[in-house]
Amino acid sequence: MKKTKPTIVLFAALIALLSNTIFAQNIHGQATYHYKTTIDINKMRSRQLSEQQKKIIANRMKHVLEKTYVLNFNQSESVYIEENSNQQEGFEMMTDGSSFKKMYKNIEESKLLVEQKFFGETFLIDDSLTEIEWKTGEETKQIGEHTCNKATIVNHVVQEDGTSVATTITAWYAKEIPVSQGPSEYWGLPGLILEVSTDKISILCSKLTLNPSEGTEIIKPIDGKKVTKDQYAEIVKKKLTEIRKL
Repeated sequence: MKKTKPTIVLFAALIALLSNTIFAQNIHGQATYHYKTTIDINKMRSRQLSEQQKKIIANRMKHVLEKTYVLNFNQSESVYIEENSNQQEGFEMMTDGSSFKKMYKNIEESKLLVEQKFFGETFLIDDSLTEIEWKTGEETKQIGEHTCNKATIVNHVVQEDGTSVATTITAWYAKEIPVSQGPSEYWGLPGLILEVSTDKISILCSKLTLNPSEGTEIIKPIDGKKVTKDQYAEIVKKKLTEIRKL
């Protein structure tokens, strides 16, 4: 029997490695995510509501609490866009604030751009990406056709009364899709993030198209008054304080 020469085996291995590297560098696509959040109507600071009134509010808020987003991505950039974004801003203010219309992330440049409307005014948040210190593990689960690994981070949020509340954020990412992108503000894992969840929020990929022949369009948001994340947070805080005094 003729033996395979070591040089041939080495050459084949190098070709395979090169092919995988080229694939990783050129990968692009589109992911559709279903976003769902909850709100406790009983904790709303308005007058006491009857059960019928609560049901009416819950039905009207459904289009705010459940949304569809599309993520166009490549190795270095992504844009996350809300579908059917004609929402009622009054109800949006009751959610967690993730009512942005477009979010652009550039990993190579550590760049974040977010187009967001607030009380009829459009803002363009222009700032740096926030590093996320994920804790990864070996736990896996299947999302569609992809085996995903688990990652978590504990996020501490300061409440209005000055207390800090810890929330665990869980992400599931697909190593076989080697791009460090994800929905909303989430990124920084060695694979595309297909699911993110907290105790109140769920973001799940329902459709994924890789390397479409027509390419993947990534357009930066440009509309709105340019502000930093801190400046925008101060604008929101000031406006909400004014409303509470009415």
